[in-house]
Parts: sequence; structure tokens; C-alpha cells
Amino acid sequence: MGKILDVARGVAVGAALMYLADPQRGRRRRARLRDRARHLGHKATDGAGKAARDARNRTLGAIAEARGRLGDDDADDRVIEARVRAAIGRAVAHPHAIRVRSNNAVIHLSGPLLVSEVDALLSTVANVRGVRSVEHGLDTFESADHVPALQGGPENTGRGRTYWSPAMRALGGVAGGALVVGSRRLPGPLRTAARAAGAGLALRAATNLDRDELLGVNGAHHVVNVHKSIRVAAPVADVFGFWSHFENFPRFMSHLEEVRRVDELTSHWTAAGPLGRRFEWDAEITEFHENALISWRSLPGGDVDHGGTVRFYESEDGGTRINVSMRYEPIGGAIGHGLAALFGLDPKSAMDDDLVRFKSLIESGKATAHGHTVSRAEIAAENEVVAPAP
Repeated sequence: MGKILDVARGVAVGAALMYLADPQRGRRRRARLRDRARHLGHKATDGAGKAARDARNRTLGAIAEARGRLGDDDADDRVIEARVRAAIGRAVAHPHAIRVRSNNAVIHLSGPLLVSEVDALLSTVANVRGVRSVEHGLDTFESADHVPALQGGPENTGRGRTYWSPAMRALGGVAGGALVVGSRRLPGPLRTAARAAGAGLALRAATNLDRDELLGVNGAHHVVNVHKSIRVAAPVADVFGFWSHFENFPRFMSHLEEVRRVDELTSHWTAAGPLGRRFEWDAEITEFHENALISWRSLPGGDVDHGGTVRFYESEDGGTRINVSMRYEPIGGAIGHGLAALFGLDPKSAMDDDLVRFKSLIESGKATAHGHTVSRAEIAAENEVVAPAP
């Protein structure tokens, strides 16, 4: 096992060096990696400050709580109601659906609630400081279907996903790092287990995601949302007309190999991934407004699950502002997304580069992708799209 891990590490290091030392794109990739490392450093500094403030506030809160429990709590019903409302947000997925009323510190709860959340709600409210007892007239449901107040919010209501506080994340990160460092003195199998546990603990602390979301397994979904805006010096009609011909995309989007229209609303996409892997999926247009908006989503069964909306606005100087909003579920969960982002291989980094090339293609009439320069007039001729001189 040790030899296999050594070989895997060697292959990974070699691939990373080849990627960063590429004679054509290596310089830009190294700069991007430096920027990413600097950004992570700033986030770590901010996280340390949040953890310190969280630990201080929790300590002061615990002291105040202890003093309150040791003494007489003479809070009126208005204060107790506020305490209960603050507490139930940690117990149920839709706290605004619950109505709270206090009468001489006796709490009465009403409103719609999932059956799976009843016990957690009652236990949480009973433990709120100042509450004498809890009564309820809750309307319970096995499912949120057809219950408007229980729509939206987390998909897995009642699952009880736990978020770590900033102080807990800092403690988990330190403990994970200590496990990895301290494992050097352990024998082989124990060393491997300790390193895995330490790395998992550190990742959990860094991302605040559970194991399934980190790895993208067992039906867990780690959805990444991307927003990007860019201005193009061309009329909205020209920009929209060019964008709406998806077959054009592989000519200036370096990660795309082919886009083939299946019918009026559906198209088949093929993209190149890391290490030469190819990804294919079908996508359909869900909303289309001429010169204003295009929305899409991928269809089930493909290698990629994503969707989004592109909006086109006319700027005051006659140009066009493009706003792109996209969500996708990265392969390999949060870990896969993090590794891809580190080397600029994630969809957000690709979108940044693609939009710059699109801007160049529209404004200057040419752009370079896949190592080749393509002109706007050439693409327009192939697709019979009118291409005014830039």
C-alpha cells in the first residue's frame, strides 16, 4: 500500500509540474495559483479573527447563562417569546412557519411542521431559559408536499445537518493538523489511519461540509453558484444573436469540444476535462426572451449537472452588459471542486477566460482558443449569422 501511495503521489506531482511548466500557459497558471494562495491566506486570517470573536462571545454567553440559571429569571413574556423564536431556528427547517405565544412563561406553539421535526422542536423550546412548560397545537405532516409554508429551504428537511461554529472549526483544524503531524511517530497502518482522520477533520473544519458533501457521495449535493458580469462594446441585438447560436461556443470556449443542436430546445454538449477525460450531457432551454434572457438546464443522465441564466442589458453608451448566473454540482464533491479551482480548472475559472475571449471576438473580431485564432466573420459565415464590422 505504501508503494502504491508513493507512486500515486509521484504521478500527481509530475502532472502538476507539467501543468504549471507548460510553455504556452504555464506563466498564467502559476500567477493564478499565486493569487489563489494569497486569497486563501486572507481567508485564513479572517477565519482566525472570526474564531477568536466567536470563542469570546460564547464564553461570555455561557457565563451570562449560568448566572441566569443560578438566579431568578423574571423576564416577561415578550422576552421569553423572543428567546424561543431565536432557538427554534436551530431545530426546524422552516422556523417562520411556527407561531409562538407565551402566557406566564408557558409556551404555546402552533403552525405546520414535519413529523420528523416535532421532538427536536419541543426539546429545544423546553430548554430555553425562563420557559416553565410547553404546549402545542401543531399541524404535523409526513411530507412538505402541498404545504406552502414548508416549501423551499433545505431539501433534506429533518436531516439535521450540523454546521460548526467558527470556534469549533478553528479547534477542528488545529486538531486535524496535530493528528497529521503527530502521525509520523506511529507504525504504518496507524500512521495512515491517523493521517486520513486528521486530513478529514481539517477539511471538515475548512469547508464546514460533512463527509458526503465533501466527496459528493450518498446522494449529497454540493452546489456551487457562480455569478459573472462583463461589458461588451456592441449592440444587444448583435451580442444576443451571436450568443444564441450555441454551436459557436467551442470556437472560443477552450473547454468545449462540440455543441450539437438536437432540436429547437435541446442540444448535446461535449467538453474536455482534466487528464484527458471527456464529459457529455444534454441541455435544454427553459426560457428564451429575444435580446434579453436565455435560461438552461442539463437533462438527467449526463456527466454534468448544471443550469443557469444569461441576461443581456443595453448600457447607456449603446454597448451590452452580460450577467451570467450558473449553478453546478462538481464531480467529486467539494474536494473535487477545490482541487479544480486551485489549478484553474473549475467552471468559474473557465467562464472567466471564456467571457474575455467572447468580448475579444465581438469587439476586435478575433479570439484564440484551442491554440488557434478564429475570426468572427469566419464563424458568422459558417452559421449564416450577420457579423457587422467591429
